Amino acid sequence: MLDSHAEHSADIRVEDVRFAAGDAALAGRLYHPAGPARAAVVLNGATGVPQGYYRHFARWLAADGLPNLRLPGLRGLGAHAPAPVTGHHG
Repeated sequence: MLDSHAEHSADIRVEDVRFAAGDAALAGRLYHPAGPARAAVVLNGATGVPQGYYRHFARWLAADGLPNLRLPGLRGLGAHAPAPVTGHHG
C-alpha cells in the first residue's frame, strides 16, 4: 500500500518546523504534496515510538494530496525538549 505512490514521493517537500506552545516549543515535520491539497492531517506520535516510524505513512499521505504535520512524541521530550542547561553544577 505505502509503496504504491513511491514514484510520486520525489515531488513531496519535507520541512522541519518549530513553533511556540505556551512556555515550550513544539517540533515537527511538515510534508507538502506536489499538487493541490484535498485536506490536512496531523499525525501525533505514540509514546516510546521512534520519531521516524511514521515517515513512510506521512509521505504516502502527501503523495495522495494530503499535507500533514507529524509531531513526534510528547511536549518537553525528544525533539520538543528545551535546550540543555549549561553551567549548572547541582
